[in-house]
Amino acid sequence: MDQTTRIPRIVRPEPGIQPPIEIIVPYAAGELVYIHPPVGTNTYQKVGKELLKKGLRLPTGDQTVALLHAAFCVPEVYDEPEFQ
Repeated sequence: MDQTTRIPRIVRPEPGIQPPIEIIVPYAAGELVYIHPPVGTNTYQKVGKELLKKGLRLPTGDQTVALLHAAFCVPEVYDEPEFQ
């Protein structure tokens, strides 16, 4: 798939189903999936531990940049509430 046609998207659960909402962001040859609302509260360390306990991975700096780019630079998604 051509890199210019790949845009981030949000997958919301059906009404009445509890979050998380998936935020899918193109990255390299594939995609990254972020969850919203974030897991855990308070500090970076506590959130990281909660993610790891759930079997999830912490994003690298490079992967975080892909999410930030979508949140600030992609008109199709930056007005979505999950990116606010």
